[in-house]
Amino acid sequence: MGGVILDGEAVPGAAVPVGAGRVVEAVVVGAGWELMQRPWPQVAASVRLEECPPVSAFPVVPGKRWGPGWWWSATTGAHVVHGSAAMLTQVMLLDRDPRVVGLAGRPVRLVRGLEDLGQGPNRVGR
Repeated sequence: MGGVILDGEAVPGAAVPVGAGRVVEAVVVGAGWELMQRPWPQVAASVRLEECPPVSAFPVVPGKRWGPGWWWSATTGAHVVHGSAAMLTQVMLLDRDPRVVGLAGRPVRLVRGLEDLGQGPNRVGR
């Protein structure tokens, strides 16, 4: 997992300024581990989200019996982040499915202008 792939090439990433419009935009981690913000349709069409590292960490909630962690994926040959026991189960099941060729945890965050629309998908598989 090393960075963002756009149209088959790694992009070091000129980021769009935060709040530069009201269109829904996606924040992903670029090739140099910097955050890049681009329009969501462009990212959805050209970025392999299953190859992106997590854009943010899962929170640790004191007092809970379960917290975030990493699963070593045979599919990707790398760790995939998860935030709960339910997410771990989903990652494990996706990892065993022969139709799945890529997995990632929290590869994108969605924003519109200065408004954070939430995390986006917690798991992505191809």
